Formats: sequence, structure tokens, C-alpha cells
Amino acid sequence: QWFVGFTDSEGTFIIQTKNNSEVNFCFKFTLHVDDSAVLFLIKDILGIGVVTIKGNTCTFAVHSFQLIVEVLLPIFDKYPLITHKQLDYRE
Repeated sequence: QWFVGFTDSEGTFIIQTKNNSEVNFCFKFTLHVDDSAVLFLIKDILGIGVVTIKGNTCTFAVHSFQLIVEVLLPIFDKYPLITHKQLDYRE
């Protein structure tokens, strides 16, 4: 459940189209590098995603639509988001 609250606060859902035919999906968190341990913990618990560090920022991201559907969506279905991100999730 804490993961859903963390997503409400820090998470981002991204859907991008390229060349009007290719659709890319991404779920991510971006934090200050000092908080990178949280993102590595999320990666370890979920068993998916990548953590990258660039400058003073650290990002956890899942780009695989299949993994988003199989791993993340069941979490958000069981424990719904409570901020405006619930609307983003439904879309």
C-alpha cells in the first residue's frame, strides 16, 4: 500500500506516440540521488524496472507495457490511487 501512496506523491505515467504509429509507455519516479536507496528498494521488491543515476537525480522506470500490465496494474487495481493520478491511470 505504501507503494501506491508513494506513486500518488512521486510517480509519473507517460504515454508517447512516435510517427503516429508507435506508442511508448513508461511508469517512473525521479528523486534526488540522496534518496536513491528508495528506488533500488522498489526495483528489488517489484522485480522489474531499471534505476539510473544522472547528475544529482535518480530515476526508476518501467518501459515495458507487458510488465506495466502484469505487475503494476494489479497493484493499482487492488489499492487505488487517490489523487488526480487515478484519472491518469484510468486513461
